[in-house]
Amino acid sequence: MDTKEAVTQFCEAFATGDLDNALTYLSEDCCYHHLPYKPLQGHAEIRRELSHFMGILGGQILEIRNQVAEGNVVMNERLDRYPNPPGRAPFELPVTGVFVFRDGKIVEWRDYFDTAQLAEGLGQSGAPPGA
Repeated sequence: MDTKEAVTQFCEAFATGDLDNALTYLSEDCCYHHLPYKPLQGHAEIRRELSHFMGILGGQILEIRNQVAEGNVVMNERLDRYPNPPGRAPFELPVTGVFVFRDGKIVEWRDYFDTAQLAEGLGQSGAPPGA
């Protein structure tokens, strides 16, 4: 499987809430930086944070609009949709993801998005907590 396909499958597993499967695409020492939050290192920290966000957001649909690969880097433009956030209206969040591979696994994963737009979707003012 090439790196673009691996990122597509990773995003599909993550979107469906299958964290066990999603984590198989990440190296044990993967660094996930969901900017502007602090970077997370390793499966345990990443699982804890993703589980937390999935609980707050109530499920998601990740639409990959464009995806390119060069060497060991894959970048995608996504529209992350949150159709059922608990107690809130559905919302969408444009995201750009950067995935760096080593030995067939994602070793760095960075997501860039507008924190004000996320806060609005969560019914908060300003940046979300932890930003």
